[in-house]
Amino acid sequence: MAKKKMSHSANSQEPKHSQNETQTMSMATLTDDSYLQQIQSLRNLNAKLLKETAERRQQIDSLQSELHHSAVSNNDILAAFDIEKVVTSVVVDSHVKGMNLLFDTLLAEKDREVERLQRERESLAVRFQNETKLFEESLKREGKLREEVEKLRLEGENFLLQKRRDVSELKMERDSALKSSRESFEAVERLKEEIEALRRGKDEFVKREGKLREEAEKLRLEGENLLLQKQRDISELKMERDSALKSSRESFEAVETLKKEIEALRIGKDEFVKISKNQKQKIGDLEEELTRVNESLKMQEECMRVRLDNADDKLGLATQRMEEMTREISSLIEEKKKIEKVVETLTEENAGVRKSLNVATKELGDKQHEVDEAIRVKGEIELVNVNLESEIVDLRVKIKELEQSYRKFEEENSKLLSEVDSYKSTVEEVEVEKKNMKKEFEEEKKKVEKLELLTAKLQETVVKRDADLGQMRSDRDKLSENGKKLDVNVSVLRKENEALQSKLLEARKEVEDLSSKIDVWCKNWNKALALLKHTATLVSQQKDIEEEVIRNGKNVEEMEEIAVEEVEKIKKAFESKEEMLDEMKQKVVSLNKSVVDAHKSKNIWTVLSSATTIFAAALVAYVARGR
Repeated sequence: MAKKKMSHSANSQEPKHSQNETQTMSMATLTDDSYLQQIQSLRNLNAKLLKETAERRQQIDSLQSELHHSAVSNNDILAAFDIEKVVTSVVVDSHVKGMNLLFDTLLAEKDREVERLQRERESLAVRFQNETKLFEESLKREGKLREEVEKLRLEGENFLLQKRRDVSELKMERDSALKSSRESFEAVERLKEEIEALRRGKDEFVKREGKLREEAEKLRLEGENLLLQKQRDISELKMERDSALKSSRESFEAVETLKKEIEALRIGKDEFVKISKNQKQKIGDLEEELTRVNESLKMQEECMRVRLDNADDKLGLATQRMEEMTREISSLIEEKKKIEKVVETLTEENAGVRKSLNVATKELGDKQHEVDEAIRVKGEIELVNVNLESEIVDLRVKIKELEQSYRKFEEENSKLLSEVDSYKSTVEEVEVEKKNMKKEFEEEKKKVEKLELLTAKLQETVVKRDADLGQMRSDRDKLSENGKKLDVNVSVLRKENEALQSKLLEARKEVEDLSSKIDVWCKNWNKALALLKHTATLVSQQKDIEEEVIRNGKNVEEMEEIAVEEVEKIKKAFESKEEMLDEMKQKVVSLNKSVVDAHKSKNIWTVLSSATTIFAAALVAYVARGR
């Protein structure tokens, strides 16, 4: 269109020049060159303008295509950003769901652990109740045993008073009684020390009660074994006693075996004292362990308090960081919205540029015939092009900045997500730790309350033990008085022993006389039997010797009567001895029972009473046999 207009203007200028040539023939030669030059210059200018307009149109087309591409790329970027946003939201939701599942599983595991611990705590409480019941039962048994011991002691004292006249050879026994009394005093003092140790080791006594019970059971089993052995020994002693009733020598051997048993009992008592010393040492070790446990509990409580303070500080920092992160995320979202608004404004400006370009093209199409207007439009177009180029450059820079900011935003978003996850995990861990600390603290409180209850119970037991000690002291005073009485009785018994020894010598002489008489009676009886046999042979052989046989028969009958009388006497003596033996057996059975009770109660006075009664029984048997 511009070429046509320019050609039309050139054709319109040619007739004007021809008319000027016809009118001014004279001036043609002078002005032809200048006009031609102007025309040529105008043509050149027109050609240049045409080229420049074509170039500008190409530039405009390229700019439009670039704007279109930039809009398309911007739309692609926005679509990709929306897709990535959706993908990140999906990933974050899946990650959050996984974390929730893990958190639920962890909570379930922790609940299971808590239930298991509660069950263990309940089982421990049941065990503790059972142990306390067993301890109370053991205390009741101890009280009953003490009552039985007191009864046995009283019975032993009565038995000693009744059997004073029959006791002999109590010199060694008195020494043993004195030693045993000293040992009993030492045992009382040791019991005092043990009670003081129990006062000191209140808490450890509860912990080590199981071990002590096991040791007590072992001791009980050993005691039962010892009792069984003693019962076996007693059965053997019964056999020896029966044999002692047959012979005096075996009775003395039985007395010696009894002495050996008494020494064995003393050895057992020494072992019991050693065991009590070992128990004292164990109680001291338990007290040291108790102090250590208390110190460790105090240290654990301090550590728990420090950890709780640190956890609270961490929670405060985590909440602050979470608030800062939420603020940063909100600021980034606002920047994103601003960028979207800038992009929208740029798209609107691009649309306006397109409209302005369309208007410019229309104006160029309408005003190509006017060069001045074309030059002006050219300047305007150049200005518009410069502005567009600057805007395009700015848009490219902004696009690059947006891409960089988008990348940074993605990196920061990923970092923020990772940090949020880490903070969530730390917050959850801190909450779990806090819950565990609270539970442990509550458990420790419960333990402390239980220990306080145990200390109260132990104080009650200590008060009871103090009362028992008072009773034991009174018993000890009574025993000292009884010891003095026994010393007086021992002096009396010595005198009686001397008298009994003299009687024993007389009884031995009588026994020897009886044995000689029995030997004579046996000889006469054998002679009578021989004579009877001889008469039977003579009757079958000769009748003449009947008178002599009758005479001998009369003598034999007299001898037979005398022998029958002696045999009846011997039978009566044996019957009386058998009755005495039965009485002695009954006494020995009662003595064995008293010995067993003495072993059970571990009382010295009952042992002494049983030993003295055995000595008395042996002496009575010997005297009865001698008679």
